[in-house]
Amino acid sequence: MIPTPRRRSTMTARLAVGAVCLGLLVSGCGSNASPTAPEISGDMAPAPGSQTGLRTVADVDYEQFTLSADTQLIKLAKLAQEPARDASTKVKDTAKEISKIAGPDAKELRMRLIESGDALTDHHGSGTKDAQQLQELTTQTGTTFDKNWKVAVLAANQEIIDAATTELNRGEDQETRALARKRIESASKLKSQLSGS
Repeated sequence: MIPTPRRRSTMTARLAVGAVCLGLLVSGCGSNASPTAPEISGDMAPAPGSQTGLRTVADVDYEQFTLSADTQLIKLAKLAQEPARDASTKVKDTAKEISKIAGPDAKELRMRLIESGDALTDHHGSGTKDAQQLQELTTQTGTTFDKNWKVAVLAANQEIIDAATTELNRGEDQETRALARKRIESASKLKSQLSGS
């Protein structure tokens, strides 16, 4: 059968459309082609804490470590209140302030870790070094106790400041970052107070 001019024109049009579609598929310009995702440079990466609802390992690490440090501070504060330690009035007053700060902070951190399922960890209690430090302090009294107690408190307090600073640099959870920011403020105040005594 010899194609009529009309049929020949229709076939030519179909072939032209097919060629165009084939060209689009080969070149990747079709409607279903996936665009290449742009690489995110350091300047374009989202700032820590800017993404709502995100919680990372850094946030959990901060909560676990700070809970451990808070636990040590609470024990040191209780130890300073023992009559047998014969601590100075200034040390006892500082111990009361520590309890007011570390107590609520430890409670909130513990609750957050329980809620997130990260409560079962060795970091939640004092380590061997902390236990030895407390044991040594229980054998001391008076000015000797005051001096070494202050050293122990400053060490634990500095660890909290360092951990909180790391959280602000790497953490993502907004509530945890708020706790870290608040803790830096209170810990820095305690540091200045003890360093000036």
